[in-house]
Amino acid sequence: MVTEEKLLLMASRLPRGKAPGPDHVPNELVIVVAKAKPLLFLDAYNGCLAQGRFPCIWKTARLVLLHKGKIKLLNDPSSYHPHSLLDDADKLLEAYLALSTGLSDFQFGFRWGRSTQDALRCVLDLVKRATEGSCCDRDLCVVIAVEISNAFNSASWGHIDAALSRLHLPNYLVNFLMSYLSEGTIKVKEDNSMCGVPQGPIL
Repeated sequence: MVTEEKLLLMASRLPRGKAPGPDHVPNELVIVVAKAKPLLFLDAYNGCLAQGRFPCIWKTARLVLLHKGKIKLLNDPSSYHPHSLLDDADKLLEAYLALSTGLSDFQFGFRWGRSTQDALRCVLDLVKRATEGSCCDRDLCVVIAVEISNAFNSASWGHIDAALSRLHLPNYLVNFLMSYLSEGTIKVKEDNSMCGVPQGPIL
């Protein structure tokens, strides 16, 4: 369950000056409220975890398309990177779960305080250690790089559920994480209209 100590730690790590989600509440305000009234967050988060249900209101993201750079054509859809903006209260809970679910030390993507540079530094350190010493005593070092197109869109919920079970996580947490994945929607603004598009289903 979420503790006040961990809640305040996660709140302190929320980045400032970022675009808010559909509720338009910025991180700065979430941080202030978490410090002043932590029980508001603790009751809500622990209630959600105990029920194994992720709130529907936090399953809606605001879609923003970011252009990939000058060399990309403006009229080519592949020239844009889709970025989903979530409510910051949701991000605070996600940060807690990332801290609590025993993620591998070798996972660098989507982790606070970790970057591509950290991953490259780790690989270079492994190569350096493998090549130390005489030729006969050196370890074999092989680097395999795999690019998976649309990795997140292709992730099977059944495989995710099985992987969570293999981690021996409590049932309430597995149920909560699977609830997190289901029935998500995206709000897309086109001219002056808003529309919701479900994520996940083929249609």
